[in-house]
Amino acid sequence: LIILTSVLLFSGCISGVKKVKYEPLIEINSSLVTVDNVEVFQTKKPLKSYQEIGVLSYRAGTAEKYIDVISYFRQKAASLGADGVIIMGTSSGPSIVTGNALATMTDYRAVAIRYK
Repeated sequence: LIILTSVLLFSGCISGVKKVKYEPLIEINSSLVTVDNVEVFQTKKPLKSYQEIGVLSYRAGTAEKYIDVISYFRQKAASLGADGVIIMGTSSGPSIVTGNALATMTDYRAVAIRYK
């Protein structure tokens, strides 16, 4: 069972949005926001004035795609009432041996924002 759980976790088979961690920066009252309305900023910050409401983090398995991680961030941000996420970057997570291969996890970070 432990091996199966490890394989599922590291292969990305556990529901992605459930693995997104949230660290609040301020106390907020959540409002309903649809995922389609959550904007993603990667190379520049929003032009509108905004407030950072919390940090999102996600540890991706080797089978997960970048676009999926962005989708998980958007879903989590919508559930918090955020208007957007600013992608902060990635770093190498831990490496594990799976069969005959070495798999390195990738840690992603973003900031959830709300427009003022």
